[in-house]
Amino acid sequence: MEKKRFKMYKKGKSWVIAPIIFLGILVATDLAVDKNEAYAAVETAQIQQVAEDVPIESTTNEAVEQPVGGESETSHEDLVISDQTKSVEENEPQPVVTEQPETTVNAEAKKDIEPDKEIDKEIQAPKEAVTEVSTEEVADETVSTESTVEDSKAETTSDSENTPEAPTNDSTKAVENQTVQSSNKAATQSSAATARSAAAKAAKIAIYRVYNPNSGEHLHTMNAGERDYLVRLGWRNEGISMYVDGTGNQLYRLYNPNSGEHFYTLVAGERDNLKKHGWRYEGIAWKTPKTGQPMYRVFNPNARGAGSHHYTMLVSERNDLVKRGWRNEGIAWYTAGGSQSVASYVLLNAPYINQNSAGFPMGCEAASLLQALQQKGYAKNYNLKNFIKEMPMSPNNNPNNGFSGRPDVIKPNIYHSIYAKPLTQWGNKYGKVADISGSSVETLKDELRKGNPVVVYVTGNYASPRYGKYWWGTGIDNAHVVTLDGFNESNNTYHISDPNSGKYWVSASKFEASYNLRKSAVVVR
Repeated sequence: MEKKRFKMYKKGKSWVIAPIIFLGILVATDLAVDKNEAYAAVETAQIQQVAEDVPIESTTNEAVEQPVGGESETSHEDLVISDQTKSVEENEPQPVVTEQPETTVNAEAKKDIEPDKEIDKEIQAPKEAVTEVSTEEVADETVSTESTVEDSKAETTSDSENTPEAPTNDSTKAVENQTVQSSNKAATQSSAATARSAAAKAAKIAIYRVYNPNSGEHLHTMNAGERDYLVRLGWRNEGISMYVDGTGNQLYRLYNPNSGEHFYTLVAGERDNLKKHGWRYEGIAWKTPKTGQPMYRVFNPNARGAGSHHYTMLVSERNDLVKRGWRNEGIAWYTAGGSQSVASYVLLNAPYINQNSAGFPMGCEAASLLQALQQKGYAKNYNLKNFIKEMPMSPNNNPNNGFSGRPDVIKPNIYHSIYAKPLTQWGNKYGKVADISGSSVETLKDELRKGNPVVVYVTGNYASPRYGKYWWGTGIDNAHVVTLDGFNESNNTYHISDPNSGKYWVSASKFEASYNLRKSAVVVR
């Protein structure tokens, strides 16, 4: 049939077919023109969008001066705009040059101390989101607008509700609104990333410093146990020398067995060179931030023992030592905060409660706990009598389960006491109480510096212990419990509020020898 129709057209037997074919050719040509116009409109809209964005972004694409070792105060909006500028103009930001330590190591080793210039991935994420919206989604919006206008012109059989309410010239506003929404979304994401980064930086780790008066060396350590051990050997606790945040570059620590000096360096080459010369590598001391407050290093060329290197964050101290002949070796590493010297004298002045006048000759634990609670503002409406009524009692005369025996009557063959664990559980009903048994005297001092009195288990008059055997274990028969509320390092004494003997100062040698028998302690915070 198709073949027969073609022959009729060729022979001119039908005068209706030719006009129909001619009209079809015209329609196809018109559609092609409309399609080209739509593509041209999309391309024009994209070019206009970029042209509109560039002037806004370029006004903030300026170099920001950043102090050495500090952080630039770039706002969240600046981060988003900077990323958009990079996506349009492909301009990479120039790295900030920071001052590096002027150490005596070779150039190859110095590479290990340079800060990492890698861009934070969390800041890049908002940039990608803005780029996708400003190209693909804007194009889709323009195509949809143009095709809808053409459908409206042709008056096809489509439903009237598909016709857009806004005229064609509102497409630019739609594009601008979409871009603003995308920018706000990117800014929100950038704000969240910055908040997470700030929270991570807020977590500071204390680095302690102790001083050896015999050798003149200052040792830095993040290990409180090492600090306490050295203090027991005669080193002086100098407090907190710096803070770090647990991230950044690895700081290596070495020890010279001949001079007794400890040495710190960020440079692996310097570490390896010292190892070749007999120094002992003691591992990673801690991680230091890549920027922050600088720690300076100076060297005494005349020293032959420990203390030939000194580390300080004080520019004035560094300059003073340089004037005295020390060599300035630059910035050794960076820290997250300044030093904090320790107090050498604390007196909290806890109240005194007399256990004997209250009628409780065996109630020193309860009286000492109540003294500490009231010093912190807890249990103010209690006296010793109504306080002891709430004390947990041991059902089998085991001080590990509660108070063994009776606090008001002395019974033979019974160990009258309540140990630290049940005492802590009882104290938590009134305030914030913690069992810190096993702590060194330096830890007790740290609690006092924070304003926290400590209930400590010692012996009566700090005498030598007398041990007794019981069915539950061994106990100190002349044990006593007091409230530690102060110390004075200038004369090496501790201040005690004793419910049996009143308030007094006791020598450190007596107190520490008695406390270290059991190292049993309860702190009220």
